[in-house]
Formats: sequence, C-alpha cells, structure tokens
Amino acid sequence: MWTKTADQILESIARYCTRINDSGH
Repeated sequence: MWTKTADQILESIARYCTRINDSGH
C-alpha cells in the first residue's frame, strides 16, 4: 500500500497533474 506520508502523496499528485496540464497545452 502507501508507505508515503499524506504530504508526499499530495505532492506527487500535484506534480502529476501539472505534468498533464503542461502536456495538454
């Protein structure tokens, strides 16, 4: 399962979303 902390998970998600947005544009 998740061995990361909530902050790390959120940071990973935010970074992932940013990557998608950059690719979209």
